[in-house]
Amino acid sequence: MSTEIVDNTNSSIVYAGAWSAGSVHVGDFNSTTSITTQVDASFSYYFVGTSITVWGCLLPNTTSFANFSIDGTPLLQRLDGTSAQYIAQVRQFTSPNLTAGAHTLTVGVPAQGDGAPSAYCLDFLEYTRPDVVTLSATPYATGTVVSSYATVPTFRSSPAANLGRQPPNLAVVLPAVLVPCLLVIAGLIVALVYARRRRAREEDAPPPLPERPPYVPTTPYAPFASAAMAEKEKDVKLVDKDGNPVFLDADRASVEAPPTYVSQ
Repeated sequence: MSTEIVDNTNSSIVYAGAWSAGSVHVGDFNSTTSITTQVDASFSYYFVGTSITVWGCLLPNTTSFANFSIDGTPLLQRLDGTSAQYIAQVRQFTSPNLTAGAHTLTVGVPAQGDGAPSAYCLDFLEYTRPDVVTLSATPYATGTVVSSYATVPTFRSSPAANLGRQPPNLAVVLPAVLVPCLLVIAGLIVALVYARRRRAREEDAPPPLPERPPYVPTTPYAPFASAAMAEKEKDVKLVDKDGNPVFLDADRASVEAPPTYVSQ
């Protein structure tokens, strides 16, 4: 077994209604308290353990009322203490022996008998946690409820505050897990559709045209600008100055003078 201390400023305590920080007094745990004078103000705390005790303060010249319940079962506890001075670390309520497991403490502040609001002060919570916890559906075992401010309060040392345990919030956890998964699935579907459309366009496209070979003219190059010039060239003969034909072959004739081109 181990004892856990939860200060009134711990975020695991869920307050409802108007609450304010009390003045600093000698003996307050961590020098802090939470005070309310609003009718039907309340707070709740989720814990895993076998018992829980509520510690508060006694405000001077006031009458306090509070309703305590465990796991939704009310355990009415009237706190009607009056004192001429401020009293710190007053034990307000101790639960019966609970089955080892998860439980919820709820404390409500009703109106006085004449309908006037009452003042309530919370200092810290103390609960017993077993070394090995087995969750059970049974809310709690039977026991007795401690009396109200009938005894002189016991002052305690101020151990370090410990955070209480909170049940997981499914409204936050589920969207945080499902939304990224849905985005990934949507991205995969879009990529698949795009790939199929691209493949379909490639299959429907016409085949590429073959490359044309380089142009090679089939008609031999003619050095003459026209057929008439070519025909005229045929009539040009090589003759000497006397008009005799000249042969370039040295065996047939010799050239005494440079040949002259004559057009016939």
